[in-house]
Amino acid sequence: MCLDASDFLLDTIKSSVQGIVFFSATLTPFTYHANLLTKGEGKFIELPSPFPQENLDIIINNKISTRYKEREASIDYIIEAIETLTTKRGNYIVFFPSYQYLNLVVNSLENPDFEMLIQKNNTTEEERNEIIEKFKDTSDCKVGFFVLGGVFAEGVDFIGDWLNGVIIVGVGLPLYCDENNILKDYFEINYKDGFDYAYTYPGFTKVVQAAGRVIRSETDRGVVILIDERFTYSKYLQLMPKHWTNKKIINDAYFLKKEIKNFFNK
Repeated sequence: MCLDASDFLLDTIKSSVQGIVFFSATLTPFTYHANLLTKGEGKFIELPSPFPQENLDIIINNKISTRYKEREASIDYIIEAIETLTTKRGNYIVFFPSYQYLNLVVNSLENPDFEMLIQKNNTTEEERNEIIEKFKDTSDCKVGFFVLGGVFAEGVDFIGDWLNGVIIVGVGLPLYCDENNILKDYFEINYKDGFDYAYTYPGFTKVVQAAGRVIRSETDRGVVILIDERFTYSKYLQLMPKHWTNKKIINDAYFLKKEIKNFFNK
């Protein structure tokens, strides 16, 4: 298992090319990515988002815990958020940290008044393309139930009304396991920041990537609902993109429905 490829990458860069540019919409925090790519060598420039800030409505529900032991208690609140969001008919995605959590919510939904598009843990390329094609149909209401970091969470452009909003459940922390804990211990020795390097930063990158499915052009408009109490912790607030400064906290379904209606009526 390769814990850290930065030595190899830096050696390759210095021995094989005159210069190199790494670019992405999700390269924050910069120090973390620079350490993993080039052992911290190089300069960086951060550019503002080219999209109008007012086109993305960022809503945080911080009264719900999505930690593993509390997931059963969160199901009704997540369903309430889905049903409230879909009062504005359109296409939406709910992103989960795992298939197990996804299936808990899907199996608890009773007679939903929208079409459900569900990602399986063995989704084929053909099935993926079929689901994406369904989002191009904006004549009825559809909700995709997908996993963070999966084939629908990055590298997919849902343009215009193909996607009206997303709900992101949890802060995206990777699975606690022996391999990730080995990573944690390694980064703790080298950067004194083991847990964040192994869990926090890669997890939150998935959150930002998933939220980025909503706005793909200057004219796109949509809603992002972040469900987890940790989204208002200082650690995660500091990791949020600068164009999320208009975020707001709404924990009540009545006020959420009102906010969604007002946003889309603008």
